[in-house]
Amino acid sequence: MVSTPAARIADLLEDVPTASNPPARFPAPAPDPSPRTDGPTLNISVIWGDIARIAADLHVTGHYQSVVPAAAELALDRAISVDPRRIITEHTKLGWIEAQLGEVTYFPCKEGPVRCAAVVGMGPMGTLTERRAVQMYASYRWTWTCCGNSWTG
Repeated sequence: MVSTPAARIADLLEDVPTASNPPARFPAPAPDPSPRTDGPTLNISVIWGDIARIAADLHVTGHYQSVVPAAAELALDRAISVDPRRIITEHTKLGWIEAQLGEVTYFPCKEGPVRCAAVVGMGPMGTLTERRAVQMYASYRWTWTCCGNSWTG
């Protein structure tokens, strides 16, 4: 007798394929409709490199609840801060960045390639799934289109 590993409830809820929950076959998606031209546009570029050395109108990084900045977030923190203080790190330690899923905190910046920084809440560490990442992006996109794009002139 061959046994299959049991699927965790979280896997089933997040539609994660497992031996006991194989992936479903879906029909090919319909082609994307033509882009809308009746509202603001948002162009996103994903670039491999040092986030703080790439010039952009807005730099965005994710932030887990109660986790001090590391990696790209720390590089962005260094770029927007005045030495020796780290503004994102200090805000995190003081509990001023709650980092609820999709919550956006904007930081004005000093001179340099980083003109404005946004920290987007990713919730508690270990809880970001594909579904929650889509929710996070939708929340950030709505916030930017409605409230956060005033720096573009």
